[in-house]
Amino acid sequence: SLGSDFISANSPEDIIGEVLARAGPGTTLSSLCNVLTFGIGIFFPIQAMSDFCAGALLVAVMNYLVMLNLFLPLLVTEIRRVQACAPEPHILTFFCHRRTIESAKRTGRVSIRATHAGEFSRSTEKSIVRWLRCTYAPFMMRPATRIASFCGIVGMLIFAIALVDGKSMGYAPWDLFDQGSGVSRALELTFNSFSLFPSVLMFRDLDVASNQAEMLKVFTDVTSTRYAIASPFLPFVTGLTLLGTDSGQLLCKHPAAPVGEISCDMNYTHPVFATLGLVPA
Repeated sequence: SLGSDFISANSPEDIIGEVLARAGPGTTLSSLCNVLTFGIGIFFPIQAMSDFCAGALLVAVMNYLVMLNLFLPLLVTEIRRVQACAPEPHILTFFCHRRTIESAKRTGRVSIRATHAGEFSRSTEKSIVRWLRCTYAPFMMRPATRIASFCGIVGMLIFAIALVDGKSMGYAPWDLFDQGSGVSRALELTFNSFSLFPSVLMFRDLDVASNQAEMLKVFTDVTSTRYAIASPFLPFVTGLTLLGTDSGQLLCKHPAAPVGEISCDMNYTHPVFATLGLVPA
């Protein structure tokens, strides 16, 4: 803090300059770090996180500009009020502050012009600062205290690592309900004992005509697992063999009744997904 003596003896220009000299570098560095950090965050592939970082970057920039261009000019008004020893111009404090100033003038109390706790004759803040400076700080600088603090920090770090290592990731759907309840048991059976989730596979950049058998084999392997069943809609490759033609015939000839338009490839068959074979590539 500059103190009331410095404020009373200097012009507002000199006081603002001193404030910028003391607080300007730290404020600029903090704002720059915020801007760079959130600026990098804009490139996150997660859209919500990217949008948040863009908003936070804008807030950091505007906060710095407001501090320099709006707060400092308003600070001149406060400097002149302190120099004139005038009451705080706020509806909640004006009358109380004015009465306190008039009482201080009658009693000669100098601390009425104090600008920080160190200039108060008595205050809770001043007592706490004195205790921190004269009692707590010397105690923390003792070798035994520093060693104990270091050991405590290491112990808490080890404890945190142990908790993280023993933590199971995620949760089961039935954990959302009271253990042992009917709803919890029903969900546990649904996810562990029944296959109710239809599976659909999507292939990209694949030559479908030449890989029909491989596609159906993969789909069969997926749907044969414990937690999945085949979708009620037939795979595209299966549907091709069951297409009808303009003449009302099936596209593929059936082995037992050759009534189709073409003879399909019978080198790969499946009782569900390739009963008529595969459409020739």
